[in-house]
Amino acid sequence: MIKNFSSKLNKFKNLNIRSKIGFIFLICITITLVGLTILAIIKYDKEKDDFSNNTTCACVFDFDNTITCGLDLAKSAIDDCKKRGCKLAFNTARAMPYYEDIKLEKLGLTEEDVRDNLYHGDWLEGMVSSLTREGLVKKIADTKSRHMKTIQNKFNILDPKKVILFDDVYPNITNVREKGFSAIHANHRICGLNERVKSDIAKILDN
Repeated sequence: MIKNFSSKLNKFKNLNIRSKIGFIFLICITITLVGLTILAIIKYDKEKDDFSNNTTCACVFDFDNTITCGLDLAKSAIDDCKKRGCKLAFNTARAMPYYEDIKLEKLGLTEEDVRDNLYHGDWLEGMVSSLTREGLVKKIADTKSRHMKTIQNKFNILDPKKVILFDDVYPNITNVREKGFSAIHANHRICGLNERVKSDIAKILDN
């Protein structure tokens, strides 16, 4: 092996200057291509890991008249979202991050589930007294849509239609749909989510 190397080295020494430059240039090109290939592999692995870390869906629940009543149906929806691997978040018009009245245990939730993913209204900020009723409704709906975008970004969800708002106020439903998100109306004849909620979830997430 040493003799073979010495022989090649002697051949290299016997080359003229132009040939030596060409040979060195060829080696540099080869090293560069190998380096670029390694970088491309590293970048691909990183992008693959980033993609695998993306969550595919999120179920975002309003509080009042959505999961504060009809607890069995609310729990059914929450359980279905968990089973599908969706992230849970809470998007309420309440002006403060108050959830002590929510029956977490009956809904299969923990305090951490709510506290760490709770988004509330900001309608107490600014000149609320100058808003008409229609203006206040729109402000709440716009805030909920803004929170939906925050939730999508937080969980790296690529498709906004896989981020679902469950809400009893129809202007909130239409507003988030206009922004590209999905929504399920809590329009039970008494209060809360309706009996079709699991099939409504399936229509959105199975397409």
